[in-house]
Formats: sequence, structure tokens, C-alpha cells
Amino acid sequence: MKHKVALIILYDHEKNFLLQHRTRDAAVLPDYWAFFGGGIKEGETPEDGVRREAYEELNYKLKAPRFFIEQDFRIDAVEGHMYVFIEAFDGNKSVLKF
Repeated sequence: MKHKVALIILYDHEKNFLLQHRTRDAAVLPDYWAFFGGGIKEGETPEDGVRREAYEELNYKLKAPRFFIEQDFRIDAVEGHMYVFIEAFDGNKSVLKF
């Protein structure tokens, strides 16, 4: 079964990207820098999934995520399909939960 994931690329007015550093004990991509996001739940659209993940991981409500690209991926024995969205972050980074 292919995993479906949705990711958000958040950037600020200076074109800096907001990334997460995954812990060394993370189940997938330990000790890597990555965009925020995760699995799409059954019944969710990719946009619903990316909005939920951004709120769960960052306590940030996406305003207008734009679809950017989708593609298949394989990480070790895990196969999946990713949907990538992009949005300008216009808020105060101090309100984010990491």
C-alpha cells in the first residue's frame, strides 16, 4: 500500500524556508531537515491533510496553500505519493509550536 502524504513549504518575506529538524530517533528520515506535513487520513483531500498537519505540528492555520507538485517517493521500504503545497508565512514565528 502506498502512503499518501501532504507537505507544506512555508517561506517568509525574505524567501527563507521554515524547516523542521527531525530527531535522531525519528522512524522516518532521522536527523534530517524536512518540510512540515504528514500522512493524509482516509476521507481527507490533500489540502485538508496539509491544513490539519500544519495546525497539529505548528499550531498554524494555513491561509491559502497553493498546490505546487505531486510525485511518488520511496524511502527504504516505504513507498508513497506526496502532495506538496506552498504558502507565504506572514505571521510572527514566536507563535509557532515546534
